[in-house]
Amino acid sequence: MKSSMIRKSLSVLLCLLMALSVFAGATLTAVAEETEPPHVHTYGETGKDRYICTECGLVDWVRKDAAAAADNQAAADRVIALINAIGTVDTSIACDKRITAARHAYEQLTPAQAKLVTNLAALEKAETQYMNLIETACKYCGEIHDSSVGGGITAIFHTLLYHLLHFFGKM
Repeated sequence: MKSSMIRKSLSVLLCLLMALSVFAGATLTAVAEETEPPHVHTYGETGKDRYICTECGLVDWVRKDAAAAADNQAAADRVIALINAIGTVDTSIACDKRITAARHAYEQLTPAQAKLVTNLAALEKAETQYMNLIETACKYCGEIHDSSVGGGITAIFHTLLYHLLHFFGKM
């Protein structure tokens, strides 16, 4: 009988100790939560800091996607502005440089960025206009001469004059 009483007593004692340890653990956890403030993620304004916490290194995927979308739109907006800056197409070197710069910038875009360029047709039209003007421009002075009957005669005299000046300039 003594051994069964001892076993019962030990069982009760163990149950009490387990209950006490669970209660103490919960209390310690609650105290720890109260003393340590929750971690607040900190993000920067540029680069990877926009979506990687500068404190703990956590990657915020929603922020990362938003940053990528903003970067793509900014790149496309720069190309859109270059295309808009082409203006009136003529045979000048300045116009050629504006068209070339816009085309080069467009070619540097990723496919996702290129899809965001809303005025690509304007660039293509300017390129075509410029090539047509260059093909019809005087090969000596770069000017476009009227192709009507009177203008054709003017173009012929213009060419003769250029050759004469070029010939006498070499003497």
